[in-house]
Amino acid sequence: MKTITKILAGTAAAAVTAAAVTVRTVSDFAINSRSPVFKDRHAGEKPLPQSTLAQKVTIKNTDGISLTGHLLKAENAKRFVIAVHGWRSSWQHDFRQQCPMLEQLGCDVLYIDQQAHGLSGGKYIGFGINERFDCLKWLQYVESINKNKLPIYLFGVSMGATTVMLASELIGSGRVNGIIADCGFTSPEDIWRYAISVKSKYGNESFYRLSDRLCLRRAGYRGNTRSTLQALKNTDIPFLFFHGGQDLFVPTYMSEQNYDACVSQKRLIIVPDAKHARSCLVNPELYRSELEGFFSKYDNSNETEHKNDNKQHT
Repeated sequence: MKTITKILAGTAAAAVTAAAVTVRTVSDFAINSRSPVFKDRHAGEKPLPQSTLAQKVTIKNTDGISLTGHLLKAENAKRFVIAVHGWRSSWQHDFRQQCPMLEQLGCDVLYIDQQAHGLSGGKYIGFGINERFDCLKWLQYVESINKNKLPIYLFGVSMGATTVMLASELIGSGRVNGIIADCGFTSPEDIWRYAISVKSKYGNESFYRLSDRLCLRRAGYRGNTRSTLQALKNTDIPFLFFHGGQDLFVPTYMSEQNYDACVSQKRLIIVPDAKHARSCLVNPELYRSELEGFFSKYDNSNETEHKNDNKQHT
């Protein structure tokens, strides 16, 4: 009997240890893009031709972390766009289709490396919670070099979309003409719980709680620190939302929730056959048309009128 008890106790201890190791490993993958354990998600991708023309610029955020941006100037620019990439990604991957499109539409674009990505400093990913403040610093930088007073837009993809949505309530009126949010999630907690539910049938709550606690200890925030659903109730900046109808990475309903929560002028475009961050690839004509229409509508507008535009499934 004693032998059986020891075996059971040993088995239980091993299970707990295995669970703890699993949580640490998965959490490290989620918030540490520089972890040597995991490969670069987009290693080996061919650089964009525009990358050789981009001017590197650096600023420091409020924590003293050095941040790097890549400035691409257009001939006879009509507007200035700050482009924000997603989780464990890069501007050259997430804006691969949009980059030439924005150039053709006459946009000066500052493609930023989010903290803990690319050439920017920092160790941990903030899932938009920490990066929203970096977004404000980049906006200040663009305002300082925007000598022609071009209209300014924010443009985020995936976690970058969440970053700009969370930043929207902090910006204030008159500084930004519009925000484009492509396939953003509603909060770190929501996307973590969704990912856990997809990957695991059992222990979801305990797995989330352990991961959340570890994130707080390492990166200084929790999954429920702030939600886009809260932030979008406190903005008057016009929004253009995109999402793929076949997105299994960030579910489509999150953009629908963001659209419903947003109190400013807004438009939602769902591309039915598009997977995550692929709306521009699947239907480039529609994507360009929507961008061009959004820019045309708000380039010379400081409207803060709270009214709906519409929701469209294409």
